[in-house]
Amino acid sequence: MKIQILFVFLGFVIVSSSTNAEITGKVWTLIKDKNGIKIYASEYKNSKIKIFKGEAIVDAGVEVFNVMLREPSIYKDFLFRCKESAMIKKFAEDDILALNITSMPWPVMDREVLVRGTVEKKFSKGIFTVLLEGIPLDQYNSYIPISKNRKRMTKVWSIFILQVLSREQTRIVYHLYADPGGIPAGLVNLFMSDAPYETLLGMQRIVKAPKYAEIFRKAPTIPELEEYYKGTLNSKK
Repeated sequence: MKIQILFVFLGFVIVSSSTNAEITGKVWTLIKDKNGIKIYASEYKNSKIKIFKGEAIVDAGVEVFNVMLREPSIYKDFLFRCKESAMIKKFAEDDILALNITSMPWPVMDREVLVRGTVEKKFSKGIFTVLLEGIPLDQYNSYIPISKNRKRMTKVWSIFILQVLSREQTRIVYHLYADPGGIPAGLVNLFMSDAPYETLLGMQRIVKAPKYAEIFRKAPTIPELEEYYKGTLNSKK
């Protein structure tokens, strides 16, 4: 499990002030530093389950991640323990609803989550942010049938902050919180501590995968980023 249960990476939502407040001003404890990836943990308001943060630099431009995060069929190749993912509904270009199914170790039942969200674009500043949040349980049946083989999750959110370092490098900061339900908090924290590391490692790996080389090579140009490249990055030379 080590918790892809929390990595409901399907969909994007504007970062709300309440969620944003949960990741600012926190005291973070470094728990792992390996392969250029740093993982931190912190307390999360009234929960015994911790919030985790991962940081990494990936050798790919922001345009690649702009494609990657919009294509659910790719998620299974880099999300930790992702068993299945699918687009459920596309409300707009930056507003989707998607399903993520996480494979859990026996005898724990697999978890499924529907997430909704959007991308907050600040390409003119070389940054874009993705907030993912599980939808309320009473909305599930409107989109997917009940499965006797999976348990539904709702207490899930994650935030990806992607920052341009160069045309070929992006700094990724990933925050996440998830309560899979029915599992002791101590075990959840143990599993969750691996999730951001494995996910960021997966992102480092997939940008070099031959399987997706052509898709990423054809990532569309983003005009606002081009202006950023010409201005800010050139001024650093």
